Amino acid sequence: MRRLLLGVLTGMLVLAGTLPASAAPPMREPFREELAGATSPVRFQCGDVVITERSGAYVGWMSINELGNGKVRAHFQARAVDVGATDQYGNRYRIVGSGGGTALFSTMEEAMADEAEPLKGHFAIRLNILHEDGGRFGRVHLRGHMHPVRGFVMTERGDCVEL
Repeated sequence: MRRLLLGVLTGMLVLAGTLPASAAPPMREPFREELAGATSPVRFQCGDVVITERSGAYVGWMSINELGNGKVRAHFQARAVDVGATDQYGNRYRIVGSGGGTALFSTMEEAMADEAEPLKGHFAIRLNILHEDGGRFGRVHLRGHMHPVRGFVMTERGDCVEL
């Protein structure tokens, strides 16, 4: 999931690079990140069970908006579509849920920098891990925000944590 967030933020920055230097109307672009064949799939620890995403995709949209004062605001929304997973014992699961967030950068140039950190921003992602028969096995709740002193702070809540 962190890789998904980094991928979305990278995509938002690439999209931001297509904007002209002057304030422009917001651009909204769809994205789809396929999970099948991922070189390092997302894994969740739920007690003593490790669940690995195997198939499906995360789909959504991202938008970049250069504000009149020169600052840049980026938004994204994503949801799990047909995401299948297995554990180390061969049990099968479905993962359902969604997430979204926003970030504010000082300038387009700062947003395009390799190590860019937003001035402000937050995201929340909530996923449910369901048994193949439909009962809930666990949940993942990731929240992150920019703290004025500590920088980016992420909290994980729920029965399962990302590895």
